[in-house]
Amino acid sequence: MDDKGSTLVCLWGLSPMAHEDDAARAILTAFEMRRELMRLYNTTCNIGISSGEMFSGVVGTSGGRKEFSVLGDVANLAARIMYWPIKRKMKGMINVDLNTRTLASNFFSYKYVSHSEFKGKSISIPIFEPYELEEELSDITKKHLHPGAFLKPHMNPMNLEPSTNNATKLKMVGSCVQ
Repeated sequence: MDDKGSTLVCLWGLSPMAHEDDAARAILTAFEMRRELMRLYNTTCNIGISSGEMFSGVVGTSGGRKEFSVLGDVANLAARIMYWPIKRKMKGMINVDLNTRTLASNFFSYKYVSHSEFKGKSISIPIFEPYELEEELSDITKKHLHPGAFLKPHMNPMNLEPSTNNATKLKMVGSCVQ
């Protein structure tokens, strides 16, 4: 809790639990948090997501208070992106920086929101809003295509099949992924 209200810091990609799709996992969690807060408490939240390297670990003195913390430009930028909609009287926003958009571009579609100047940055930073998956899935179902239609069971490319002369021959079964 600080002067801006309640704040929750979530981290993805900490060793040894890092994944290649941590940026997408963060965005999925943001959608779920926003949806659950709205459903349970009719509360809105703004979420800022930034991706990159930062220091994470225990900080403090040996005789004093110790706590786990993250330090660095990426953590500061995420906090500033989170606070950015409040200045514009907007609620319930999920915004990401360009690096997060790039890392999760295979998982989501994005809408460019604005360039903004942030404290500690010498250039303006582009801000993007990811589309919720349900919005994209509803567009697919409007076209009468079920998402499961794109999922194919794994097939062995080498399939043994009896031939007409009762001998066994090797048949290649191919599939194409576009």
